[in-house]
Amino acid sequence: MARRFIVGTGQLLLALAGFVLIMIWMFALLHRVTMEQLGEPVPPKASGWMGKWGLICFGASWLWSLATSISLLRQAKADGPVEPKPIPPRMTDLPGQPPKLS
Repeated sequence: MARRFIVGTGQLLLALAGFVLIMIWMFALLHRVTMEQLGEPVPPKASGWMGKWGLICFGASWLWSLATSISLLRQAKADGPVEPKPIPPRMTDLPGQPPKLS
């Protein structure tokens, strides 16, 4: 929207990386809880770092987008109001075309 494609792509990739890490952590946690309830041997708890880093990545992307939004607002205020462009008059009867019926 604001022609900041590189910044937007970076924010999106960071948010997606955080989301994927959190989803992997949640599925590992769900698998562990399910195994406990079924009485099966429980795998060792080793996926806690994924949840932590997923939250950090997602939070960082959110803060980055907040900073970008504030920057865009400041730039819009500095540029001043946009004056509307004059609208040309409507051409109703053009040569070579049949007249429009109302």
